[in-house]
Amino acid sequence: MEKVLDFKDYHSWMPIIKNIADKYDNQQLIDKFKNHDTYLEIYDIKELVGESIINEVFDFISEYYSDIVFYHATATNDLNSYLENGLIPMNVERMNQYARDIFNEKDFPEINNEIFQKALDAQNIERRKGIICFAFDKDELLEDNSSHYLIYGSEYVMNISQYLGTEANEYPKYLEEKLTPTILKCKISTTDLDKEIIKSISDNIIIRYFENIIYTNEKLPVIYINPYLEKALDSKNILDYEHPTNIKCNIKKVMYGYY
Repeated sequence: MEKVLDFKDYHSWMPIIKNIADKYDNQQLIDKFKNHDTYLEIYDIKELVGESIINEVFDFISEYYSDIVFYHATATNDLNSYLENGLIPMNVERMNQYARDIFNEKDFPEINNEIFQKALDAQNIERRKGIICFAFDKDELLEDNSSHYLIYGSEYVMNISQYLGTEANEYPKYLEEKLTPTILKCKISTTDLDKEIIKSISDNIIIRYFENIIYTNEKLPVIYINPYLEKALDSKNILDYEHPTNIKCNIKKVMYGYY
């Protein structure tokens, strides 16, 4: 039977982790950090509770869950393409055509083939790997240093747009107006995830469990776990989507002087 770990749904996993944690003496850890100025780290749990609890949480997550929820940020003018075709790794030729379709000569007669080709030639294609990137914590995608994916979509297309005119901010604005910010909630099979990713998830799950006990009135920090796939993600693995608003973006602020 399929079991999906959804980090944002605390009620689905907190009771399970509590059952594991209750086997151990946690009071020393809780007492120390309720009067501590720094945030809890995994080595604190290892030191004050023991390594066994960490190993048990890791074993449970590895064996119990078939899939784990991750999030993918984009900006799109065709949501149905994702819902029908899933997520596809970066392909330079396909993205070149996508960019040309957006900045076509009918709507932008000043962008002839020579100008468009110069913009392509300015890109570092060697570092454009065929991968799909994800975030474990959705809040990471909304941070102002990560949110450009939600404003401009592909970094590659955004970079192309910056080379189409004499001013780097001339054409990115059109991407912002044309594309809709979208966060795709996805599930990835644990068999497609590196063991170290699952270890990082299990460590952060047990940390978050204790954080909720210790820091009851505080905003908890974002968790940064960013796996990637080198293959397509089937559309059936897209569970939901949302269109965030009021996005603050550092790149946008640099180009235009405002968020």
